[in-house]
Amino acid sequence: MLGLTKKKLCEGVCSEKTIGRLEANKTKPQLAVVRRLFEKMNLSGEYQRWQIATNDVRAFPIYDEIRRSANNREFERIKRLLVELEKYVPMENPINRQYKERIEVIVERRQEKISNEEAKKRLMEILKYTIPYEAAIKGGIKYITNVEVQILLDIAINIGRANMNCAFETLLKLCEQIELDEGILEHIAVRETIMTTIANVYGEMGKYTKADMINLRTMQEGICCYRMNMLVPNLYGIIWNNGERVKKNMPIKEEYKEKDYLHFCLILCKINKDTVKETIVKRRLKGM
Repeated sequence: MLGLTKKKLCEGVCSEKTIGRLEANKTKPQLAVVRRLFEKMNLSGEYQRWQIATNDVRAFPIYDEIRRSANNREFERIKRLLVELEKYVPMENPINRQYKERIEVIVERRQEKISNEEAKKRLMEILKYTIPYEAAIKGGIKYITNVEVQILLDIAINIGRANMNCAFETLLKLCEQIELDEGILEHIAVRETIMTTIANVYGEMGKYTKADMINLRTMQEGICCYRMNMLVPNLYGIIWNNGERVKKNMPIKEEYKEKDYLHFCLILCKINKDTVKETIVKRRLKGM
């Protein structure tokens, strides 16, 4: 992979036999070994906050601005920020190419310049820079980078959210693996992104109780880790689920008051500067 022989990859880290056992899924790798192997491939060796690989600190505020602009659908600003980001991140690194090109695809899809099918195909090609899609969704223990997780999530969404497709199932197993490894705190950014989307899928499938349970747990984990950016989509997910229950004449909890939930959601939107979701919440409040 990435121009390295197995012998060169193992040098100073582990034996070739260990790599063979990992490939055959006959052993569970130590996280420290995984990180060192990834570093030798010039990839991110851990689930971390950043989806870019650089030592230049000037890149990270731009990265955060891209995330905020994406939340607020400021597409032209995102394009300018990506150009600026290229000054501080080496594009010969496949992680950085994946990050940039993934954002470009998502912007084009949100602007409806390309179809879901075209977006899915391009995302699969971008994922292939480091791991083929078929290998990513194959069973067994795997350690994949933050940007690979996000690309898989985007592929899953573009396949369709009406059911739990194989990409969603792969990501759900990844979250289960993180929990088994007692790594929720270390990998919270990856886990909450995946589980929030999976909660939405269950909601759209009509499995509202299951969706609510995932939303609540994701919020609890986020609060325990002093993270607030995923509270809004999870709280709004619960509001949406209850709205669907009402439409279908299904019972809701007596203590649930939608107006109170929406007002709390609005406060969180303002704290997180989530102007798009703030507009949606205000519209729902106005329609009550």
